[in-house]
Amino acid sequence: DTTIYAAADCSYADVAAYRTVSQLVAAGLEVTDCNLVDEITYTDDNTDPIRECVKSIVRTYTVSDSCGHSTTLSQTINVEDTISPAVDNDLRDTTLYYTDAQCHYDEVTPLTISDFNITDCNEVNLTVSHRDTVGAPGDCEWSYVRVYSFTDICNNTPTILEQTITIMDTTRPQVVDNLEDTTLYYIGNGCDLEAFPRLTLADFEVEDCRYEHLQFSVVERDTTNNGDGCEWTFTRVYTFADDCNNTSVSIDQLI
Repeated sequence: DTTIYAAADCSYADVAAYRTVSQLVAAGLEVTDCNLVDEITYTDDNTDPIRECVKSIVRTYTVSDSCGHSTTLSQTINVEDTISPAVDNDLRDTTLYYTDAQCHYDEVTPLTISDFNITDCNEVNLTVSHRDTVGAPGDCEWSYVRVYSFTDICNNTPTILEQTITIMDTTRPQVVDNLEDTTLYYIGNGCDLEAFPRLTLADFEVEDCRYEHLQFSVVERDTTNNGDGCEWTFTRVYTFADDCNNTSVSIDQLI
């Protein structure tokens, strides 16, 4: 008996058959008869491509003599599937972006086995897992690796395909602008101005994926008349910037 191995297309090499009694004897068999015919015949009972983990072919040899007598003997040829699934790899790494200030994003739906072109002699199962997460949801950028593992029912080495998915924050802070320009007046003859304190971050309606890391600043610019005289103006600028290097948001108030 002998064992051979299937190719990736489920075909297998033909095992050379014994054709003569002399070859059988050379292989270690003892054959005796007064009137042996040296030529022998054989048949194989199953020559289809392999569709199971181990396929057995029974080869039956017939040895005859010139008197019309014959004897049969059999040889079992085992064909084994030891090939991992062959899978066309059309996966591409991908980058997603937060779609709003609440860190939502459009998830990449995992593929199913029907989405892949697979070649294997036997049934193949697919498992999907994730690994190597770098960062976490809500970070400026984070990523993970999606792993597709294809295993046939013969427990051959799995075929692994990997896809890196990166999620990025490219959304600037969203700020509701309720500021109105305003006019202040001198109090008394000392030219003292009415109090008009700067607002704080808590005074604004702000949404940002990383609100706790928001940078808030206030400056005054474009002062006219050197801040003196019967009438003068300046612009108070409130600036909101995240820590992901997205474009900042500025709101101006003319005073």
